[in-house]
Amino acid sequence: MPKKKHQPPPSVQPPGWLVGTAVLLLLTGLGSSVYLMLLHLQVQASGSEVQSFCAISKSFNCVTVATSEYSVFLGMPVALYGLEFYVLALAAILLSGLRLWSVIRWDSLVFDALALSLPVCGLLAWISVSCIQSVCIMCLLVYGVNLVLFGVLLVANRRRLGALVTAGPRELLRLASTPRRGVGLLLVLVLGVSQFFWLPRLLHRDARRPVQAGASQAWHGLPAEGLTIGPPDAPVKIEEFTDFECPFCGRAHEAMMQILQQFPGKIHLVHRDYPLDMACNPRIRRPFHRHACQAAYYARCAGEQGKYWPYEALLFRNRERLEHDDLLGYARQLGLDLTRMRACVRDERTFQAVRADLKLGVRHKISGTPTVFVNGEMVVGLYPPEFWIKKIGERIQKGK
Repeated sequence: MPKKKHQPPPSVQPPGWLVGTAVLLLLTGLGSSVYLMLLHLQVQASGSEVQSFCAISKSFNCVTVATSEYSVFLGMPVALYGLEFYVLALAAILLSGLRLWSVIRWDSLVFDALALSLPVCGLLAWISVSCIQSVCIMCLLVYGVNLVLFGVLLVANRRRLGALVTAGPRELLRLASTPRRGVGLLLVLVLGVSQFFWLPRLLHRDARRPVQAGASQAWHGLPAEGLTIGPPDAPVKIEEFTDFECPFCGRAHEAMMQILQQFPGKIHLVHRDYPLDMACNPRIRRPFHRHACQAAYYARCAGEQGKYWPYEALLFRNRERLEHDDLLGYARQLGLDLTRMRACVRDERTFQAVRADLKLGVRHKISGTPTVFVNGEMVVGLYPPEFWIKKIGERIQKGK
């Protein structure tokens, strides 16, 4: 008798109670991710003045987390990664339940994805506590959903853990081996990868909006010396800790320039460098803003030739173009001595000047940028000019 070809055993559909529990948890995670995504977009448009029910205090504040540099990874909002995961997981459950695709063990695929996500959740939680020093309640809800669903799937499959890990990927590979369905999966994969190229520009299109006419020239007509603008005896003293590669810092600085015009002679503004770049900032342990330190060096060297503020304006308007050639190009544009610039950038004194600001920032317990001190009061994040007009107007009226 001819031998029968070996057929892989059919996958067992996960029980109904597990489907219902998973759908409920995934919908909870999806709702949280949608809220966090909308909050991110609001922050991009309006800054830290966005109102949120989970902005409870300084230590528990979703807005503070959303305005931090850590809310974006590879140009994409972190919330978007979670949103896409929940959508795909729910789609897998629906399609497998309706028998519209050949992968039945959606629980295996979701389990494997959660196993990869949990260390990331732990890292994000650590960043919130130790770096941002503020916790996002909605983020914690997402982390909790992932942990609980992982545990539920683990308990439901405790007697067949091997199948839980491998069954879904095997079904997916068999699906990909058929030409028509394989092309479909390939197109989905290409679309997923392509979003890293076009979606950041779409989501953050406002981050590179042009500076308001005249705002970048606010130092004209005001006493400016080195890295300061305004009379030293002005009633309002502002220290601005910033990073030239920070997406929010340019807009925060633009607001500051408008405030200088609003209150001429009433503000003494001091620029402080706080680049989030491991090249000069010992608190940054991984590559982050890779050109922020060298941008700070070049800006200070432009200041040595009396052009700090116009050079700074060029950096903020071109924060995505901060390579050495770009930085020299901005110096050339302002008519600076390039030989003198190159020597200054290599000078140890320039490096130490930036390090002095970094040490001052550490003493002030700065964890991110932009951070502004108004007569000693710390204000973290991006705020519109209206916020500063009110705050500084009150300081001037009170004379303190």
